[in-house]
Amino acid sequence: MKTLRTLQGLLIFAIAVGWSLSAGAAVLKANGVQTGVVTMPVSGITNIAITSVNTASTFVLCQNDAAIRVPTTRALCELTSPTNLKITIYDTAGTEVVQWYVVEFLSGVTVQRSPVGGTALAAGAPPPQTVNVALAPAVNLTQTFVLISENMNSNNEYIDEQWTVRAQLTSTTNLQLTRNATATAINVAWQVIQIASAAVQSGTATIAINALTATAALNPPVDLTRTFLVFTRSGGSGTLGVESWYQTTGAITNATTLTFSRAYQNSGFANTQVDIAWFAVRMTDGSTVQRGLQGPSGTGAASATMNVALPSAVVTTRSVPFISVMGDPVPANPFSNLDDTSWRAALTTTTNLRLTRSSVLPATNNTSNATVAWQVVQFNNQPNLVDGDGREIFP
Repeated sequence: MKTLRTLQGLLIFAIAVGWSLSAGAAVLKANGVQTGVVTMPVSGITNIAITSVNTASTFVLCQNDAAIRVPTTRALCELTSPTNLKITIYDTAGTEVVQWYVVEFLSGVTVQRSPVGGTALAAGAPPPQTVNVALAPAVNLTQTFVLISENMNSNNEYIDEQWTVRAQLTSTTNLQLTRNATATAINVAWQVIQIASAAVQSGTATIAINALTATAALNPPVDLTRTFLVFTRSGGSGTLGVESWYQTTGAITNATTLTFSRAYQNSGFANTQVDIAWFAVRMTDGSTVQRGLQGPSGTGAASATMNVALPSAVVTTRSVPFISVMGDPVPANPFSNLDDTSWRAALTTTTNLRLTRSSVLPATNNTSNATVAWQVVQFNNQPNLVDGDGREIFP
């Protein structure tokens, strides 16, 4: 009874001061984050049985290390049914490791996704190549962001820019996928995620051929403890697979600024820019965000992991890490560091985020440093109150 009276009193007070119940809040299902790690079989395909989810309100995220340095290690990650997560790569060494997350909401979130197998970007199209995907129903651009994964059947370590794709919402009914180099076909698995209790800003940026960074402005300013960044990028057609040119970190550096960084630039090479499409997702429902930079990692077999002590403890069944990576300024093997700059992230305790890259073949792997930009998002799992301009009051 005491609890009931307290809630009734809070509701009366909320009405008096103009607060309202956030009926559209993104409420995570109890234990709504499923996660695991899998070593890919030699077939290149694994189907992971998961606890049944509502696919219309669930998104997936995969991060993989790479035991070899070629594009066949890229992983396509798809929710193919309420009980199945499918991961597909073209490498058949049986050594690639994928960390996966399945995130299900009870309310406030809708997800549209690509057909099983992804959307194909065919080989040989005139660059830049653009594929437009019709969305139905229409989305609210101020509440929506995009996640993608991709795979590619090539052992050529000099063409990594061909699998780098940027994803933009160009209208309420159109998702645009673009890459700058097109000689080899790729598949893109996309998810368009609308969160009713989010305020999303989006845009594009370019790290010029003679630059190491690019910035983008946020207006209005965001609350760093409630906002996370997702982005996609496509390397210029002259990148030649050089990881220090196209591997890019993204960070919310202050309330009004995003910063995208790579390790090296060479103004003598044309078409070595990095083109970026970004989404800054400001949650207004009690979700929280922690972030930072970890590294440089060091080299050698001992550098296969880095541990991040989180400033605040999280509930692991409500939390998801998002990461982006860049490598060495002048690596020893500039064309062959995809293995060094491919990382995955896992919450090993409530206060520890472990970052891992492959330690297979340590005599040849991990020859360059890496810096990881990380974010840990803990999603809200209960309805809350918001005030008139959408700022959360409770919890």
